[in-house]
Amino acid sequence: MEVPEGAPSDKYETYLTYEKNGEKKEFTLETYPKNDSTWTFVDSRSELIEKGYEPPIHDFTMEDPDDGDLTEDVMANEGFSFIAVSSKIDKADMEQAHKINEVNEFCEANGLKLYMLTSTGIGSDELNAFIQETGAQYKFLNADEITLKTIVRSNPGLVLIKGGNVVNKWAVKNIPDFQKLLDEAGGDMEKVEEMQMHKPNNWATAFIFFAIYFAGLFAVWYAIKNFFLKKA
Repeated sequence: MEVPEGAPSDKYETYLTYEKNGEKKEFTLETYPKNDSTWTFVDSRSELIEKGYEPPIHDFTMEDPDDGDLTEDVMANEGFSFIAVSSKIDKADMEQAHKINEVNEFCEANGLKLYMLTSTGIGSDELNAFIQETGAQYKFLNADEITLKTIVRSNPGLVLIKGGNVVNKWAVKNIPDFQKLLDEAGGDMEKVEEMQMHKPNNWATAFIFFAIYFAGLFAVWYAIKNFFLKKA
C-alpha cells in the first residue's frame, strides 16, 4: 500500500472563532486578528475540503483456512463494505472491541459485509479467546501483520471500502454510530460517507491553534529581546 510520490494529501480549512464586544466572528488562518488583542479566542474547527489520495488495497491477500484466498471476492464488491483490522488479536483494545460488534449489527441490518483481518491464526487459542470474550459473529480472515499496520494503526481499527478502494477509516475509539448517520442521510450510504469526510478534525485543529499561539509568543519574546539588546 505505497502512496505514489507527489500524491495529494487531505486538505483542511481551519476556522477560528473570536469574540469582541459580545460579538462572535469566524476567521480563517489567513484572516484571524492575530495582532489585535481586543479579540478573544473562543473556539476552532477544521473541515475537510479536499480528499487526498487513498491507495487501493489490492496488493495483499485475505486468507481463509478452508476457502483459500478471498481477496478477489471481497474486492469485487462495487458497493460499500467494512473491514475491521487487528494486526494481532491478543493486542486488541478489549474495552473498545465491542464497537466492531455494533458495526456488524449495522451491516447485517443493511445488507453490508464486514470482515475482520488479523495476522493471528484462525482457530488459534488467542483468536478463540477474543471471540469468546467479545461474542464476535463476523468472519475472520488472515493477512500479513505489517501490511495491516500500514492500513490502520489502531487495534482494532475500521476501514470503509468501495470497489476495492479505501474511502474512509477510523481508530476504534472514533467509530461513529453508522445507523444514526444512515437514518440522518435518508438511507443513502453515499451521503453517510460525505458526512464523515466533513467531520471536524479536533486534534488537527488544536495542534494548528497552539502552533500559531506559541509562534506568536515566540515572536513577541524575540522582539523584546532584540529591543533590550539594542538599548544595551
